[in-house]
Order: sequence, then structure tokens, then C-alpha cells
Amino acid sequence: MSVRQIAQAPPELVDTSTDRNLFRHEAIKLSILYLICWATVYFETPLPVRFGVTLLLVFIQLSSYYYASIIMLMAIFIPFFNIFFDNAISGVTITRLLFALFFILSLNKKKLRELQIDSKLLVLAMIALVTLQLSSSYQILFKNMPISGDGSAAGYINVLAIIYDNVVIVLFLYFAYTRLPFAKLNHLVNFVILLAILEAASLLFVAVQNADQVFGSAASDLNRNILWLNPMFGHKNDWSMILVFIFLLVIVRNIYVKEYKVLYYLTLGVVLPAIAISLSRQAYVWCVLVFLVVSWLQKDFRFVGYLSVIVLLVVLFQPDFILQRIQSMLEVRNVEDFQELNRKVSDLAIDQAVGNFTIVPRMFFQNWEYNWSEGFWNGFLHQQGIIGLLYTVFLYFFIYRRYSALSKIKKGGLYHYCIILMTAIVLMFLANFNRRYTHFMHYKGDIGQIGFLVMFLIFYAELIYSAIRRKLANLELLK
Repeated sequence: MSVRQIAQAPPELVDTSTDRNLFRHEAIKLSILYLICWATVYFETPLPVRFGVTLLLVFIQLSSYYYASIIMLMAIFIPFFNIFFDNAISGVTITRLLFALFFILSLNKKKLRELQIDSKLLVLAMIALVTLQLSSSYQILFKNMPISGDGSAAGYINVLAIIYDNVVIVLFLYFAYTRLPFAKLNHLVNFVILLAILEAASLLFVAVQNADQVFGSAASDLNRNILWLNPMFGHKNDWSMILVFIFLLVIVRNIYVKEYKVLYYLTLGVVLPAIAISLSRQAYVWCVLVFLVVSWLQKDFRFVGYLSVIVLLVVLFQPDFILQRIQSMLEVRNVEDFQELNRKVSDLAIDQAVGNFTIVPRMFFQNWEYNWSEGFWNGFLHQQGIIGLLYTVFLYFFIYRRYSALSKIKKGGLYHYCIILMTAIVLMFLANFNRRYTHFMHYKGDIGQIGFLVMFLIFYAELIYSAIRRKLANLELLK
């Protein structure tokens, strides 16, 4: 069945409507649960309290498979769950504990459908993820690549833990998309947005609590543990970038989805200020790219108008902490100025990247060395060489082309998910030059928030496409 035939299908083939009142009640419950978990970590509560909260989450998981999925979604997506027990029990995290129960519940849950995803896409993606996992494991075990910020070495147990955490994410996606009803999966998409709102609100709270260091005269001497390297959400260039991708998801859904307008406007009101206080020049640039790429893909320049409104607001209010970062970019006059502004494009970083362009990956004859570009592509080249790079670039091209073709089907919400995914792929490809967590998997082997989000949306788009195909086929049988 061709894309052209499916594009001619009646628009009512896929019903994506959900009970908004039910979602509102569930959103309130999830928000309360998040706040409990966040406060437990933020206020450094004793270990017994943390175990008590864990038991609460387990109890909620047992109430229904749907709630078990929501709890797992939160534990996977929100970074501070990795430090929930504060290393009190070696190798044990709350996410791993919660997944053990979720796995048992999933095995006992009736499968509603087979996994709906294009076989070529699935095979290409799995080869890319598995080979990256293997090369990262080799680097960690035999070439002294550290997996933590303190540069400490890691052993087999650490590597197995990374692999297990990735398996948790993959199996969660598999079980959710084979066992949850379509309407519940639509809820999960909005829950991801809600969790991003809550994460952004937490960061804004931290900024307000430390206003002098963030906004005041002492901002230049910013405490690295406030926003720059937040212990709960990670580096500012990581948490700000996931908020950019959430921003992309919301501005497109806000146009094509009639429901949940309050959720989407709340996202813009909380996520954009959080991106602003990150002081991440990269996040600022990528926000602009979101507007431009979406406008170009849709041939709809309303998004440029929205960008103009944001620029106007910055000009009117002139917040110093933002203008200082923007001014530093505008003062660039030549290559030397740009390299001084950003060491990621220094001569040292460029020479290292050029040296990594080899057929046989350099990791086989050279120990790990610091990635001066701090980008995924450079670190990936060191591990997999030119062949691995070409394969991954082809994967990006394949994904973009697939959703470019499916975007011709303006039914069942598929079109706007294709626009989101096409834009996300462009942003990921470009961001990989100087960010490490903007690929599906970090070259050190772990899946970050952006990788999880994009995989989640790919599965959702594929499910919509499959539903359209099945319903059109049923109509043809009735002729």
C-alpha cells in the first residue's frame, strides 16, 4: 500500500481523542509524585525516607499497569532518579528496582499488538546502538575512558550496569508500545511534556533560591553546583537542550492538537524561561533553529513571527544575564574571535577531529584522550572511524527521508509528528558537532533524555502510521 493511497484515506481513520478530565486528574497525581521525589533528593532526606518514597512508588505501580508505566516513564526520563539512593547501596538505583517490578507486570500483561515499526528502520537503528555500545565498552574496559566526571576508571560491573540501564529503556518502549491502548500512549506523550515542565520549574526554583549567583553581580562567579553543573539534572548544556526539544514538540503540537492547550501554554511559560537562565548559547541558537527549520519544513512562516515576538520581549526587558551571552556572540568578527569564544572549535579540537578520520578506529591503537570538541561526532570517530561515521550519517538520512515521505499523510496526527521528527533529526545532526548527549546514545554508551524522547516519538509515529494502514486495508476489504 503506497503512501499516496494512504494519504487519500479519510481523516477519521485514527482516533487520537482522549478523556481530558481523566488526563487532568492523572497529571495532578504525577505532579504530586514528582514533587515528593524531587523534595526527597533536593532536601537530602535520610535514606529511610527515600526507601519510604520508593515503597510508595511500588504501591502505585501495583495499582495498574498503566500507572506502572507512568512511574517508569518518570524514573527513566528525570535524571535525579539515578542518584535517588545517593550511592548508599552499590549498583542499586530506584529506576532499576522499579523496572524489575515493571518487567514482571509486563510479562503478565496481555499483548495488544506486535511492535509496529518499519523493519528496515528497526534493524538499522539496532545495529547502530549495539555497535556503539560495544565500542564504548571496549574503550571503557581497555582504553581508560572514564564514565564519570571525576575521571575515575570503570570495570566490568560498571559496563554491565550501563548496558542494563539501556536495556531498561529499550524494553520499556517495547512493553509500552505493545501493551498499552493507543489513548494511553497519547497520554504518555503529554506526560513527557509535563515532566519537562516540572524539571524546568525545579531549575527555576533553584535559580530563584540563588538569585544573587544567577542574576546578580556575582553571576560571573557562578557556583557550578547551582545551574552550570546541577547535581540533579546535569550540565546546563544538557538539560537546556532537552528543554529545546520539548519546546519543539510543544510548538508543533500546539498548532495541530486542539486539546491540552493549557499544558502547551504552560510549557512555553516555564520551559522558555528555564532555557533563558541556563545561559547556554547553544540552547539559544537551537531555539532559533527550531523556529527556522519548522517554518522551512511546513512552508509556514508564522513560526518566524513567534520568534520575532520573543526577540522583541528580550529587547524590551533587556535582561542583563541574557544580553551578556548574546553580546558575546555578536562581537565575533573573525575565526580567531570565534575560537576564543568557544574552545570546542579551537585548533586543538580541529586537529584532533582530523586525526580521528581513519578507516581503522584510533581506539584500537591509542588510549582514550579528552574530546576537545566536546561533540558526539569527534568522540564517535575515535571509536568507530570513517565507516561508523558514514553508517550513522546514513541512519540520520534514512530517518529523515522516511518521515519526509510519511509527512504527505495528513491524517490521524501523523503529519505533525513527522514534522517534529524531521526537525529533531536535523537538530541532532548539527548539535552532535559540539554536544555529546544529542545522539540516540552517548559515545560512552548511555542513552540520555534526548535519545529517549526521540525514540519514544519514533515509536509513536510508527504506531499511528500502522493504524492508518490497517484501517484503510479494512475499508478496502469491505468494497
